[in-house]
Amino acid sequence: MTLTRRQEEILKLRSKGLSQTTVSRLLGTTRENVALIERRIRRKAKRDLESLTSYLRAVSTVTVSLEKGYTIKDSVDLVMREADRANVKLKNYVNRAS
Repeated sequence: MTLTRRQEEILKLRSKGLSQTTVSRLLGTTRENVALIERRIRRKAKRDLESLTSYLRAVSTVTVSLEKGYTIKDSVDLVMREADRANVKLKNYVNRAS
């Protein structure tokens, strides 16, 4: 996703915990304008995520569905097993933190 310089500025300031009102004062605009720009960023991000999801579904050779309650370790194990079964090569990063 490509953001405008202004959108990046607003995101950086908001990620520091600043309110829309404070950001608007710092940038010399209105709080409503900051809110509008944030809505546009979210809309753009959602659209890009939907496009990426569609693309990944189209090119995926293997799909793994996880039920609620899976731990992260169980999820990784399942993904690795299904990849092996489909002969898809994945690097095993599970034990890298050790």
